[in-house]
Amino acid sequence: PMMWPIVCASWPVSATPRKRSRATGLAAIGRSRSAAKISPAALLKALNPRGSADYFYAPILGCEKLVFYTKFPSEYLRPLEETDRLSIRHLNLPGIVDVLVAAIHFNDKRNWSDNSQAMASVDLAKTIRDVEARVGHQRTVLIGDFNMNPFDAGMVGALGLHATMDRRIAEKVERTVQ
Repeated sequence: PMMWPIVCASWPVSATPRKRSRATGLAAIGRSRSAAKISPAALLKALNPRGSADYFYAPILGCEKLVFYTKFPSEYLRPLEETDRLSIRHLNLPGIVDVLVAAIHFNDKRNWSDNSQAMASVDLAKTIRDVEARVGHQRTVLIGDFNMNPFDAGMVGALGLHATMDRRIAEKVERTVQ
């Protein structure tokens, strides 16, 4: 299987970064409004020891909860749609079929009810479909912190994210939901 060379970090505003290895620690590092704020330049310096150019920062437009670092120049991961908690980007590497990378950081259950999360999932699914229509394909990888359990209505609902844990079902073009 192909490994996509993208790191997307999300964190709560009050997060404090922890010391971890470069490979596993990026999700724990992030910009916050607290004293723990780490600038993209400082993080790139840590990711690229001895002045190497292993990682690149992919600038944000309006998303305050997610940051992208890639193993390729950021022009190959163009932002198409952003909100404060969502970023949908077009990954178009030379010689590889293009895909959309959609990253989300939903509110947690302390701040949103299950019903609010389910309704937000419907909106998220519509936004993704709209962007897919603009680019002319449905090759989308959705990643993130959903702050939902795998079988919550927002995850499995036919109008929401319509997720399934069975690969054979997911590979079908259509399925019946009762």
